[in-house]
Amino acid sequence: MLDEIDDDIVIYFSNPLMSKFGGAFSDINKEMEEDLHQDPTKTWMIESHVEVRHRFGSSSFILHFYDDKSICIYDYKVNRPNASNLSDIQFLKHAISGVGWKKLYPYHSEVDKNIDFWKSLWETGIVEYDKFEKIYSR
Repeated sequence: MLDEIDDDIVIYFSNPLMSKFGGAFSDINKEMEEDLHQDPTKTWMIESHVEVRHRFGSSSFILHFYDDKSICIYDYKVNRPNASNLSDIQFLKHAISGVGWKKLYPYHSEVDKNIDFWKSLWETGIVEYDKFEKIYSR
């Protein structure tokens, strides 16, 4: 469950299903498969506004959660002045991998806003990004 990791960090989901299951993939997937009548040809995506709060401030995300265990960072905003560290996304990556999600990647328009920032996250393995793979991998 992601809702409250410890006293210092809390994650809030706007989507009721994500909130109900604390972001746990297996529970969410089970619920979604029941809603889709277990039709293997159907896929699902859940959009949720997500806020990561901690003692230094907070960050807001719009995340797309997919049935293949991937999460797309559709929008990202840091809600504190002079924020230059990567801790919010590092924490998010750690937290989601602990509840069954496998892949975290930015939407291309987010990368276009700050290529160096996202490239540093890709280089350290925090996010995946196919364009960087093609350009910078050997």
